Amino acid sequence: ETGGDYYDFIDLVALGRQKVGIAVGDVTGHGVAAALLMASARAVLRSHAVSCGANLGELLTTMNVHLARDTGEERFVTLFYGVLDGADLSLVYASAGHDPVLWLQAPGGDIEELPNTGVPLGALSDSVYRQAGPVRLHVGDVLLIGTDGIWEARNGAGERLGRDRVRDILKASAALPAADVYNRILQAVRDFRGPAPQEDDITLVVIKMKEEMPEG
Repeated sequence: ETGGDYYDFIDLVALGRQKVGIAVGDVTGHGVAAALLMASARAVLRSHAVSCGANLGELLTTMNVHLARDTGEERFVTLFYGVLDGADLSLVYASAGHDPVLWLQAPGGDIEELPNTGVPLGALSDSVYRQAGPVRLHVGDVLLIGTDGIWEARNGAGERLGRDRVRDILKASAALPAADVYNRILQAVRDFRGPAPQEDDITLVVIKMKEEMPEG
């Protein structure tokens, strides 16, 4: 099977010893056409990630120009792209119409949403995007970056899981490693959906800030 969800981790050592690019995207629709469009988005992102690494708004604006030529009026791409700096625990990002990132802040457990900074890619050829941040992170903070297949999952009664339930799971899992947070959320989606069919692609990236980031 093919779909239009996308996630990526991009080595940005050329920009800094502990910098990494994090991307999560979603193309409208399903199947081969969505997968091909996302492959194009990935290629443009990776080819410009270093040259535009200091200005993520410019990076998404460049991507939008390329994708607007290919999308027509029926498809567009939502994309979150952030650069995580492990040296000072900070994040800069740009988001093209993607679902807001959930940021759980330690130790209090408050959850804040990182908002969009522009419309979906390919929707308007002359759209301009901006960079947000830096967001200052702390040890124990958790970032949850997902696609709408998570919170829009429906059970047999047609009820959606919703972002509030995901937030509750995230709060209850705050002390766990990132892999366990990831597994808990995906299991909650499966339990909630039950025998109902999966209607959309599901992609999830969970990042938890540790005391020391690895070298390189």
